[in-house]
Amino acid sequence: MTNKHKIIIDLLELPYSNYADEDRERAREKHIKILMSGVKSWNKWREDNPEIRPELYMTKIKGTFCGANLKSVNFEGAIFDHCILAQSKMKGANLAKSFFDECNIQQGNLSEAILSSSHFQNCNLAWCDFTKSKLDRSKFVNCYAIRSKFDYASANNAELIGINLSSATAKNFVLAKARIEDVVIYRVSSNGIDLSSSTITTTDFNICSMDGANFSNAILKSVSLHESNLTNANLVDCKGIIFSSNIIRNAILTPHSSDPWSVLRYTYTGPRLIFNLLFFLVFLSPYIAKSVFWLGVTRYQSYILDNWTISSNADSLGVYSNSLCLSDKCDHLQVWEVILGLDKPPLFWITALILIYYNFQKFILTMIVSPLRDEEERSGVVPSYYSGINTTSLLSVKQLPILVSRFMRSYYWMYRIHQFISPLFWLGIIIFLLHTLDWLSMYVYVPEQ
Repeated sequence: MTNKHKIIIDLLELPYSNYADEDRERAREKHIKILMSGVKSWNKWREDNPEIRPELYMTKIKGTFCGANLKSVNFEGAIFDHCILAQSKMKGANLAKSFFDECNIQQGNLSEAILSSSHFQNCNLAWCDFTKSKLDRSKFVNCYAIRSKFDYASANNAELIGINLSSATAKNFVLAKARIEDVVIYRVSSNGIDLSSSTITTTDFNICSMDGANFSNAILKSVSLHESNLTNANLVDCKGIIFSSNIIRNAILTPHSSDPWSVLRYTYTGPRLIFNLLFFLVFLSPYIAKSVFWLGVTRYQSYILDNWTISSNADSLGVYSNSLCLSDKCDHLQVWEVILGLDKPPLFWITALILIYYNFQKFILTMIVSPLRDEEERSGVVPSYYSGINTTSLLSVKQLPILVSRFMRSYYWMYRIHQFISPLFWLGIIIFLLHTLDWLSMYVYVPEQ
């Protein structure tokens, strides 16, 4: 047997006075000797003495304990250094303040265990059962925990950093005020999970079942929830969430939520839809009126000149039969140039172009977002945030319609346009006020009474 697999158990210094009880100390020394004799002897002793709760608190343990019966053992403050605990049974064990360093606990049973303030570092926790365990203030760093069970477990104020929880189950798992960073939570069944007031960073919750999840007051940074089920979820005051192909039927959201889809939804649909369309028509009406006016003036001048008899009167008016101008001097401009005000200083027509761009972009967003919102109402599924188009791969002509459809049904680009044009609204208000002031300051001539 190599040193790696030898069972090594050292006693740690006891910082607590209640550990100085002589009977407990003698029991601990006896239990350590039995465990050092090997898993087979230990399991036999546990079978013959089911009423005894082993005392292995404040010990440093190293070795192989595959399949060991460690139920209800008091491991408080213990250190597990490079231990192999695969298929071990630690149900109901007291592992508070314990430390696991590079341990293999694959398929271990830690259900109903007390793991408060425990620390798992570089451990293999695949297929482990943490059902109803107490993990408050615990810390998991760079652990592999695929297909593990955390159903009804409690991990308030815990830290999960760099842990892989793919295909795990976490029904009613409480992670309130937890810190979650660089975690892979792919295809996890976590209905009723409580992540309230947690800080979650660079974590993937893709294709997860999170029916009834609680994200209230959580802070999300670079978190992906693509295709996850958020039915009945509590998302009140959740910051940084980005919906992408999620089911959010009956989810509770903060009024005027700041997530991209909610912003697009309440800005371009519902009552705003009618307002945006009316505003667009009101905005266009002066330009339409101006176009009709100048076209009318031109046609009127043309009509007069067509019926004007060349005479001395025409010369006296300074009008030529081959001109459409009835004034001494006219500029030749096309209608669109007059509408935009190209005959005026640059500031005038530049601001006109900006306002036209703003209103047309808003009109386009209204026409695109509204059908997507209607589809969400019918299916309960939010549109995808990204289009998923791989721009680095070669595209064929046959793929183009499909890619265009996917692009139009995603809303990342819509939100970026919205962010770009939103400040232009206030610019438009300022321009309108300046023009109004200019109009009101003009002199008009009225007959004296």
